[in-house]
Amino acid sequence: MSTYEVEWMEQALTQARRAIGRLQQARSAILSVAGTGTSAGGLISVTCDGSGGVTAVALDPRVRRLDLAELGKEVTAALRAAQAEAERQARELADAVMAETGSLPVPLDETAIRDRIEQVVREAL
Repeated sequence: MSTYEVEWMEQALTQARRAIGRLQQARSAILSVAGTGTSAGGLISVTCDGSGGVTAVALDPRVRRLDLAELGKEVTAALRAAQAEAERQARELADAVMAETGSLPVPLDETAIRDRIEQVVREAL
């Protein structure tokens, strides 16, 4: 192998390890995301995790005054707001990681590959 190939492989391996570590950190951070949404009337608050699952619901005692249809709309609004906020936070984390890890080394060019093939042929003869 040429010095260029060895250096390229070492650089690629180092960057890949760094990217994997950063992706694992981001995955943990996304799992701990907490997006909170509140209904328009402020009577209902919902919190969702990074995958959109509901982790908490808080109801103001005044929700008892709402009819069933109105209560359903308020819950739905709070849930959608919480999921949107959690998704925004998770997307921010993912975008930051992609920006950091998106620059892997440039692949070996045609000349480096040709040189390596010629070297293997010479060694085989």
